[in-house]
Amino acid sequence: MATLHEAAAKGDLAAVQMWIARGEDVNARNSEGKAPILLAAAGGHGQCVLALMTAGADFNRAFTSVPPSSVQPLSSTTTVATTTLEGALSTGQFAVALSLLKGTTTAAAVDPLCHDKHGRTMLTLALENFPSYCSSSSPVATEVITELVNRGVALDEYVSDPWPQRSTLGECCKLMLWGPVKLLCSKGADASRVFSDGLTPLHWACLSGAPEYVLEA
Repeated sequence: MATLHEAAAKGDLAAVQMWIARGEDVNARNSEGKAPILLAAAGGHGQCVLALMTAGADFNRAFTSVPPSSVQPLSSTTTVATTTLEGALSTGQFAVALSLLKGTTTAAAVDPLCHDKHGRTMLTLALENFPSYCSSSSPVATEVITELVNRGVALDEYVSDPWPQRSTLGECCKLMLWGPVKLLCSKGADASRVFSDGLTPLHWACLSGAPEYVLEA
């Protein structure tokens, strides 16, 4: 019989519900330090994620990690952990990420301001994985990015590591995500800042054929 971790990773909702009903610890770690909800999120198994959330799984600390010494210290209010939200974003499961951000199944709230073990914000992580999993017309992924911006995630973090490095706004212009571009500009993102590829967000907007989205903001 599959363990709770195996069931969550496979998306076997019936098995997950069985283990929950039997009183299995939904926050238990496997040999890699990962909780079931992180495995479910990474696999895109939204119903398993919701079942585990309802059962009390701690989705903000599904795996705790010590950041490398090269990462600048974060504020005391910032969680440094591999979270369920990170697991969903890093594997392109934007529908799961959106349900986590907007979910109302638990009293606790997903922390959109957390960083991964490399110090990247969730907005940076979403944009780095966007091209691999989505088209620029993906409404769910665009909504995730919009939600993260509205929840106060830092706007001018670097995206793309190690090279080239662009700002969040620059990456949105490159990906032609014009809704998030307008939102970022309205919140004060710097459209003239030059990054390591030698281009500004405005340059990328021009190259993408739509400078008006930056100029009108």
